[in-house]
Amino acid sequence: MKKYKKKDSKRQEAIEIFFGYFLVIDIPLFLISLILSMIIKDFLWQQILIKLTIGFFGLIVLFGTVALIANRAKSFLGNIFQKLFGSFLALLFTFVVLSSFFTAFSLYQDKDLYAKGNFENVVGVAKNVTFRSPKHDPNEYIWQFDLEGKSFTLENRAITEEVYEEFYKGKKISVTYLPESRFVVDLTLIEGE
Repeated sequence: MKKYKKKDSKRQEAIEIFFGYFLVIDIPLFLISLILSMIIKDFLWQQILIKLTIGFFGLIVLFGTVALIANRAKSFLGNIFQKLFGSFLALLFTFVVLSSFFTAFSLYQDKDLYAKGNFENVVGVAKNVTFRSPKHDPNEYIWQFDLEGKSFTLENRAITEEVYEEFYKGKKISVTYLPESRFVVDLTLIEGE
């Protein structure tokens, strides 16, 4: 019985050392990307750094939840709750981390086209429009929409549901975007259509 506990404690110690080293690297990366995203004025680099900041923060939370899962609660019921809650958080933040880093990489691939002003444009009527509301604001804003077979996420425009219903619904719009990331650079209503 003592051998098992000793072996288990060495494994636990190795995991804690790994997480410790990882956090020593991840926390400064998080802080650097956060500070740079506030300082840099270039719009595309700012968006890349914001996505990296979200990803690095997500990694901190992800490894914290893995440590929560690896740790043992004092009661059987607490242990089950801890593992279920930790697993849910780990799954959620795995998605956050992957999507943030993927978006940052896609935006980085578009940097040359952005610098040269080589954008793609599509015109049509928006379909499958979804809205999202930030916690601090009671308004619903356009989040995603489809246009001519392409899906777009609108992160940098604040078009409320009311404004969409009044001015954009059923009307042709022109969307200027970066080809790799499909990041919307401009969204314009086509007058007279």
